[in-house]
Amino acid sequence: MISTQCYGSDIIIIIIIIIIIIIIIIIIIIIIIIIIIIIIIIIIIISSSSSSSSSSSSSSSSSSSSSSSSRKILKENINRIETIQRYFTCRLLYNEHLSFSDRLELLKRETLEQRIIKSDITMFLKCRVKC
Repeated sequence: MISTQCYGSDIIIIIIIIIIIIIIIIIIIIIIIIIIIIIIIIIIIISSSSSSSSSSSSSSSSSSSSSSSSRKILKENINRIETIQRYFTCRLLYNEHLSFSDRLELLKRETLEQRIIKSDITMFLKCRVKC
């Protein structure tokens, strides 16, 4: 005679193992997505820094046109990064009704553009003091 209780407990163990495997796969997928987002941000930052360095090495006649194009590229990159920031601040606070500026205020953060402006001013003042 075959006992049905043995088969019932085996099925429960198999279901628990399958659920654990699914949870592990989901965690791995989330980690991969986070790594991809970090890589994208790094690529954007590297491309913007290389475009700004190439524009600084160009001649003075073309520097004004390349400067405006590099500002446009920088603005596009800022918008891309801030889109990611908007997404994660929304998920972090679990509140989609707050505006982006309100979420940043709650987290005591500034927009990327504000941080860049502060950095530029600081750099300008340091250069001015040294010169």
